[in-house]
Amino acid sequence: MNRRSGLTAVLFVFGLGLVTGCPDNPYEADTWISKLDNPVEIERAITELEHLGDPKAIPGLAKAWDKQGRPVRILQVIIDLARPLDKEQADKLYLKPREASWNKAVPVLIKAIEEIDDANPRSVDSAVKAADALGESKSEEALQPLIDLVNKQMAPKGQPARLAAVKALGEYREAGKDKAVAALSNLLRQDADAQPLQIFAAAINALANLRTDQSVPVLLETMYRLPPLFSQIRRALVASGPGVAGEVRKILRGEQEQINALFKEKKLDRYCGDKNEVPPDQCKPISMREFYAAIIIGDLYDAKSVPDLLAALDKPPLPVYYSERIPSPNTQHNAIYDALRKIGASEAAGKVKSVWANEKADTSSRALAAGAYGFLARDASAVGDLAKVINDSKTDPGLRQELLTTYARLAASEGDLGTLQRLADLNHDKYVEAKKKADGKEKVAYDKAKSAIEAAKKKLGEAKAAFIKAGGEKKASADIINGVTEAQKVVDAADEKFDDARAEWKPLDNERQAFLDFTRGLELHIARVEIALHCKADAKCYGEALSAKPDDIAKRLGRYVKNFKEWTADDKKLLPAVQIERAMLELGKMGAKAESQTTLLLDAAKSDDRVIRQSILLALPKIAKLPCTDCEAKLDEAIKAGEGKTTLGELNVETQMLRNYFSWAGK
Repeated sequence: MNRRSGLTAVLFVFGLGLVTGCPDNPYEADTWISKLDNPVEIERAITELEHLGDPKAIPGLAKAWDKQGRPVRILQVIIDLARPLDKEQADKLYLKPREASWNKAVPVLIKAIEEIDDANPRSVDSAVKAADALGESKSEEALQPLIDLVNKQMAPKGQPARLAAVKALGEYREAGKDKAVAALSNLLRQDADAQPLQIFAAAINALANLRTDQSVPVLLETMYRLPPLFSQIRRALVASGPGVAGEVRKILRGEQEQINALFKEKKLDRYCGDKNEVPPDQCKPISMREFYAAIIIGDLYDAKSVPDLLAALDKPPLPVYYSERIPSPNTQHNAIYDALRKIGASEAAGKVKSVWANEKADTSSRALAAGAYGFLARDASAVGDLAKVINDSKTDPGLRQELLTTYARLAASEGDLGTLQRLADLNHDKYVEAKKKADGKEKVAYDKAKSAIEAAKKKLGEAKAAFIKAGGEKKASADIINGVTEAQKVVDAADEKFDDARAEWKPLDNERQAFLDFTRGLELHIARVEIALHCKADAKCYGEALSAKPDDIAKRLGRYVKNFKEWTADDKKLLPAVQIERAMLELGKMGAKAESQTTLLLDAAKSDDRVIRQSILLALPKIAKLPCTDCEAKLDEAIKAGEGKTTLGELNVETQMLRNYFSWAGK
């Protein structure tokens, strides 16, 4: 070692000693903790402590928070330092992994919620952050202060803090659960006019997060007291476990004493006007009790409820509610049939068939029964009876459409295709005839009028351009101004002739399109049957339908569809969805024999196609082995994939229902 290099080494070691041992070492939390009392350096000290990530700074920061007027920023740093960091999180922040230090932060967080000033936005913001963090900490010490905040009467500006406290109670799934449930239940039993609706909604969501049957009584009661929150209550009830089913069955039978008392007190089984202004003898019965109960039964896939559902089906259909004296579009029968469909109750098939096959039953009831039957029947023995009603000229068109779909969901032999093929050919012939009419003299007149109006508008555009180029109204010559006026007259005259020609031609074209659409619909029904002919009883084959391409299906379908050569590329894009629907239906009917396809279905549950996702959701609870270890995580992915997509809003709710079911089923 030469003299210079030796001196460098000494200086390096000496400097390193300064860095590691000096009281002003910038990489030590103590250095910056000592500066928190310095008004000049406090801002930098807070920033440096945040970057260092050492929880030892929490007590000092807590003192600074109080002394500095309780700024939100310092409280947020305290919360961040109290959180644990796993290796992945720590690596991203260039820090070391650490355990949680909530014990150091809880005292100041409690102070933030206990001493909230609901007139001070900064204090409210601090309380919101503190309540969120206390829920994250699950500190037993914080449980009562959170409950006190939930029960505190506040001005509207303070409600966000209460909402945060309600949400925090939903995190106490272990220690403190009983107290949290009791507090949330007491909140939900308050007068609906005494609290903002969002407070009740938050309490329901918190109970859903707690996942305990202790919350069932208040949730059932709230389901009828606060109908606008039914979606949240559904999620909470389904998350509460298998004990829900027995209570809901009692409701359906009219044997649940708590609910019976509520209905009697609030007169919830009748409509007496939006403001109860109608005399008692003029009140109208409603079916809210049975409607909500049936929906929950379906969400629970409770096969034990089938006899009760069928018994409820014997009662006359009634509106679920009235609004401004107008009855709801649905009745309790809608919910009952939907529950039977979700359960896949084969024992209900006979009774449901007796409804759609009954010529004396009302059309609406027959259509509902027909729509459910395809999910209940385990064989194709009814296709002959279905065909008979379909081919009856007296059958209502809407009912016929429902029956055709059911036929296509059950037909399982090439012989069964005859009904669909005959109707498809018949409607194709009508389409060809309608197309001839639509392409006749009316179309010629329409095309001529369309060309005339387009030409007139082009000349008007040219005239206006010349007018502007000439300097507008003040500078343009009389000839140019007159040119614009005359061009506008020509447009007006051409527009009138175009409207007349369109009025003559458009109904003919609409009829052509209607026959084409109906023909394609029947041919798509043939595609539904084709997947059953192709796969027979092979679960793997049905699972592969989820990844089938339109052209692959088209190669097989051509032999069954007479005019398949007329299909466009867009028509062929409709094929996967209808075949997947039938494939998922078949897998569901196989039950445990199709268990091998569970992962495939879970991966495909993120689909944006409404028919595909709905079909998967119906099949999964029937084939998945319980408990299903992957179901929650995979369905969470599907829910996340559907967030913000308005067309999937309702299906995302259904996905959440199934996810909550799998959270306890079989455990």
